[in-house]
Amino acid sequence: MPHAACRRKVAEKFGLDRPPGRVLVVDWVPSRPERPEGLVVVYDGGVLVPGEVAAITPQDGALAGYAFVKPEDVAERVSPLLARRIAACLDAAMAGTVISLEDGCPVEAVADAVGIQQAVEVAAAGAYYLQPTPRYAAARPSTA
Repeated sequence: MPHAACRRKVAEKFGLDRPPGRVLVVDWVPSRPERPEGLVVVYDGGVLVPGEVAAITPQDGALAGYAFVKPEDVAERVSPLLARRIAACLDAAMAGTVISLEDGCPVEAVADAVGIQQAVEVAAAGAYYLQPTPRYAAARPSTA
């Protein structure tokens, strides 16, 4: 039950009980020495009102803190993988779609979940990438 797990994690890490919105991104991440491979599902957290922002309390040392930053400033504050994933989440939210990623990079095949015509329209708008765009291409991991 990923939806319930998301709600529980937000409550555990931030002290907020909020229902998650729709799925924005699904990201497969390969195994690394410190962790096994995994599938990350990112939900839309919605818009926080000032009272909710004031109520954010990082719990049990899980986080050192939090910040609201402009999209163009994200890459300076997080790892390249998270920067790619956050950029894809913003694109998915704007386009009203779900973006499939592999290690933070858009998959080159468009899923037929919304129909070919809609997928083509979204791709033409630059929200779902048939091939990596320059924003993602520089950070795309090498497969060699």
